[in-house]
Amino acid sequence: MSSAIDALRMAPSDFAVTPDDIWDEDSRPHVQGINEPAMRAIATQIELAERSARASVYGLPIIGEGGRGKSHLLGQARIMVQRRGGFFVRFNLLHLDQFWSNLAGSYLYALNMPHRRAETGLAHLLETLADRAEVPDKVRRQILGDRQPENESISRFIESVRGLDPTLAGTRKTLRALIMLHSRDEITANAGEDYLNGGEVDFDPEIGMTRSTPKPPREVVRDLSQLMSICGATVVAVDQVDDIVRASMSGAVEKHRESAGQLLDMLGINLIDVRDETRRTTVFLACLSNTWREFGRHTTATIVQRFEAPIHLDDSLPSGEVAAALLAEVLKPVYRDSGYEPPYPSYPFPVERLEQAVSFSPRHLLRAASLHLRTCVAAGVVTEIERLDIIDVPLLPPPVAAATEEFGEIDERFARYRAAETVESGAGVEAEYRVLRPYLGAGLNAYRVESGRDAEQFVVQQSVGPKQGYHVEVRDKSGARARRWVFRAIGTDQGAAVLHRVRQLYNWAKLGEDNPIEEDHGVLWVTARRDRWRNWTPGTQVWEWVERFGGAGMEILTSEEDFKTFGALHRMETERVPGYEPWLRSRRPASRTNLMQAVFGPPPETTAGPRGPVTPSQTGPVVQGKHDSAFSSASDPRFLDIPLPHAVAKATARGGNVNVGAVGDGAVSHVGSIGESAKGQVSMAEVMSHHPEPHAPAIGRREDERSVHADLAAMAKHTVVFAGSGSGKTVLLRRIIEAAALQGVSAIVLDPNNDLSRLGQAWPTPPEHWLDGDGAWADAYADAVEVVVWTPGRSRGRPLSFQPLPDFSAVASDPDEFEIAVDTAVNSLVPRARIGKATPKDDHSKAVLKQALAAYARDGSSDFEGFLLYLEDLPDEVSSIGKAADIAAKIASTLRAAVINDRVFAGAGSPLDPSVLLTPSSGRKARVSVVNFIGLPTEEQRQGFVNQLELALFSWAKRHPAVDRPLSGLLVLDEAQTLAPSSGPSLCLDSTLALASQARKYGLGMLFATQAPKGVHNRIVGNCATHWYGRINAPSQIAAANEVAQSRGGTSVDLARLSAGQFYLAADGRPTERVDVPMCLTYHPPTAPTVEEILAAVGSTGEEPGE
Repeated sequence: MSSAIDALRMAPSDFAVTPDDIWDEDSRPHVQGINEPAMRAIATQIELAERSARASVYGLPIIGEGGRGKSHLLGQARIMVQRRGGFFVRFNLLHLDQFWSNLAGSYLYALNMPHRRAETGLAHLLETLADRAEVPDKVRRQILGDRQPENESISRFIESVRGLDPTLAGTRKTLRALIMLHSRDEITANAGEDYLNGGEVDFDPEIGMTRSTPKPPREVVRDLSQLMSICGATVVAVDQVDDIVRASMSGAVEKHRESAGQLLDMLGINLIDVRDETRRTTVFLACLSNTWREFGRHTTATIVQRFEAPIHLDDSLPSGEVAAALLAEVLKPVYRDSGYEPPYPSYPFPVERLEQAVSFSPRHLLRAASLHLRTCVAAGVVTEIERLDIIDVPLLPPPVAAATEEFGEIDERFARYRAAETVESGAGVEAEYRVLRPYLGAGLNAYRVESGRDAEQFVVQQSVGPKQGYHVEVRDKSGARARRWVFRAIGTDQGAAVLHRVRQLYNWAKLGEDNPIEEDHGVLWVTARRDRWRNWTPGTQVWEWVERFGGAGMEILTSEEDFKTFGALHRMETERVPGYEPWLRSRRPASRTNLMQAVFGPPPETTAGPRGPVTPSQTGPVVQGKHDSAFSSASDPRFLDIPLPHAVAKATARGGNVNVGAVGDGAVSHVGSIGESAKGQVSMAEVMSHHPEPHAPAIGRREDERSVHADLAAMAKHTVVFAGSGSGKTVLLRRIIEAAALQGVSAIVLDPNNDLSRLGQAWPTPPEHWLDGDGAWADAYADAVEVVVWTPGRSRGRPLSFQPLPDFSAVASDPDEFEIAVDTAVNSLVPRARIGKATPKDDHSKAVLKQALAAYARDGSSDFEGFLLYLEDLPDEVSSIGKAADIAAKIASTLRAAVINDRVFAGAGSPLDPSVLLTPSSGRKARVSVVNFIGLPTEEQRQGFVNQLELALFSWAKRHPAVDRPLSGLLVLDEAQTLAPSSGPSLCLDSTLALASQARKYGLGMLFATQAPKGVHNRIVGNCATHWYGRINAPSQIAAANEVAQSRGGTSVDLARLSAGQFYLAADGRPTERVDVPMCLTYHPPTAPTVEEILAAVGSTGEEPGE
């Protein structure tokens, strides 16, 4: 039998019930005397729903402040309804615009969770349906016993169930998908889940699944509720309303400032629809009292009347006896598992010393008890509590002594446990839930302790069942807007399994969606064999989904060191090793793993590693060096001496590459031993001579004070800037534009955020942080550069538009380029013509459009009105598609409607050639055309305009190649992730990708900027030779930026530590180097200009079109 101190060492650090404990079967039972009226109201409401023949009943508001027991009561509601054969659905409400999709997902989550009457809710549903419908034994055994369904058994099961109620006929496809989901065969189960989640399922005659349009999520909810009502009542618990209101009131993100009243009204309307669409269902709405008051104030009386009178939870415990009973319940499993017999159930909290509990909420009491127990453990002796004190401040960890001898035994145990782990045990499907999930959970729990996070603010929760789409969820509630990380381990490399898991994680993490409540991140932790990972057939769905996930989340291949660390931490956590938490805070093993640093950043005391050697960005004539075949090692170093006057040396070796910095006149640079295992054959490949600096202002300065200039030859190969808000990204863009313009390069600058319209305005007084000579350069810019501000869609400004069709005459003589131009134009017209991608009818329409445009443009014709007339009277020989003339006429009609509805599309404003935008007036060196979007309020209008602009530039670049200069022009695209996203639609995606790949041949440079490194299409990133990296705060985006940098041959960058105006530059595969960017030459105050100021700038810059 263990002692009291040994038993209490096994106690959890926090006894409070969290929302995720609602599903925990081992969560503490209800204590008589706490919130008894609420318990009775919950039981009554469930009975009302159960007694209802079909209709759903009114909802029940459960109102109380934090710590009053709302989560505990919802857990008790789950137990009550499941004991009676019903279901509990916790509504995972992330976005009210996706209400029904979220609700359908929550129903499926509930079916995958354990049920008190069966292994899962789905098993209980199918077994109950089989019992009620008297399904034949053979069919029952095949579907519920063997779990190997096929078409005949599924059809007979459905036929039997339909006999219970004729109205169930409409649920047959949903029921078929549920039976498939219950299958032991993973491919069949995945197909069932895909259908229920709104995805398309391939035709499969073996299980009777035909290809059909997926059901909308609202209909899926209706079907599921109808089937579940046969078993009993359903409780839908909504407990995230406070988060929605809090997020809407937060000023942290402008686009999430939608009023709480509008959100609550929208929620109320949707909850009323839930009552109408479901059967035998009741909604429990758990929220703060202020939220309920706001709900009543902003919704109609009809909505509030669909709820019962609210139940208000007790503000405090009723007596010391009830407090003692609560403490006895939470301590019971601690004493039971340790084998210790306490003197009394609530030991060491005697009931006579708990009289202050009447001033405590349940959570306050449990936190005070946890603090006392931790004090006892730290002292090594258990003492009874003398009195309770309310804990109003965060509990700080006690000081940690760093002496090695203090943790010597734990260090030795940790090393022993690590040595026993093998990374091979993490490979395979079976290991994912059994091994990898608890390893991840232990690592994240350890990280929370090491970083001093409050357990109520930094919540780590493991998944409950093996069919969930994730393994561990982490929520950080410490900021103005909560952050959420969803982790999934994957031990298989099999394509179909990977596809399903990645798609599940992507959807569960809500990647690619605008979540106003939380900032979402997805992390895929890969333990599959590295030599087999990503060895799938190119072009398959698994590739598509892994790339899509990579664009929004993080894909991290595990290292052996990480795996061993997490395995050892899991074992120590399970064994409740004494002194474990102080040891974690001292040693920080989890914080030092690659996984945690990639997701959350390095530990505070960890400094960034040394950067690679600094190399100039200029290139120049190559001077061949000597070849030396000598070998060297760490014990016997040999060097190759070569004088490098103002030059850079590059050496290659069997083990990799090394870059050697310039060392000055007459000095010598030494190349040491490199390569595999500190050995390598070194040969000096090339020495680049000094390249004169251009006569133009510097973009910035390196740490050694050398200037960085705009390399026009490199800019023709495109540039991308990755930097977050407040990083100085706009200043860097302006500095590049200004430097290029002073070298005679005109630019078209897209201005979606109104912060580039002052490129033609001089500073009233010189700003701080200019480089020496910048004042003279600012004067030269004002004299030599012409800036014109355009406002497409805004007639009071300087309107501008482009025709939907490019100038085909420029490419008509080149079959390949002509085909590219036709394809690009067709892809831009398809959304305007309302041609989708899902049906054969859409395919036929697109084919007719393509054939018609190719025939019309063959002679160089590019007039859009002429093309519409051509479509309306399509010659018979143009298309091979049946009824092509009718299809063409409908397309023409739809496009004419688009012209009417969109003021920019096809000519709202003067149709201009890009030459007008890029050709300066006489006496000027360059023209900077700033295209402001104040006249294009919607994203669709902006993308449509950019699409038309790029189509015109495609033809212009071919006609105006850069023959006698490195760069003919520059196109600047800020917020590039909205124009060429890594996933999701965009009207200008195809034109942006086509221009990025073709324009560089003719010397037209493109400058992209984004706050999301992986939000931009990978073909854009791959087409950019020069990368700039500025400060980014989100760990997932930092990791994505590092991945991009290293994939381009650069080195790792520590973006979170950068200040505004500090950047890393990576060009032509050279190591990244720090650059400080000064203030721009033109006026850039802290606030963006107003609409009136922009319109005033239109009248004060440049010449009118045609002058």
